Amino acid sequence: MIEELKRMKNCLITQAQSQMNNLSMVNTREMGEVIDMIKDLEESIYYCTIVEAMAGDSNYNYYRDIDQNQGRMYYSGNDLRDTKEGRSPMIRRTYMESKEMHKDKNSQMQELEKYTRELSADVIDMIRGSSMEEKQILQRKLNEIAS
Repeated sequence: MIEELKRMKNCLITQAQSQMNNLSMVNTREMGEVIDMIKDLEESIYYCTIVEAMAGDSNYNYYRDIDQNQGRMYYSGNDLRDTKEGRSPMIRRTYMESKEMHKDKNSQMQELEKYTRELSADVIDMIRGSSMEEKQILQRKLNEIAS
């Protein structure tokens, strides 16, 4: 499975590189779609690798870039993400990629809307069952951000 995904990714990369020789003839929308497919294939390869490793060794520790700046570099278990993290980190990644790739304004706004919706849901989940003091701190921080 992984080898097939790698072949598909390499084929797309080869085709994209061949188009770069004559940039005036490149359809940027199609090129963007090809690049998105390459990224999707790379992500699929990554997750297939994790699944294969998990199937082969239940004590295997997996590296996560997202945890590096929080002092946590490894986690183990059957879940790819800790549900306590919420969904906003993954949505943020998509939003930031759309900005970095200079996608059209409409696409960026759609990704921003998804991201803020997930952030809101994460905040709501966070305050469920919180003490009044915790809610006051959160309200103060949100007011600071809003101003």
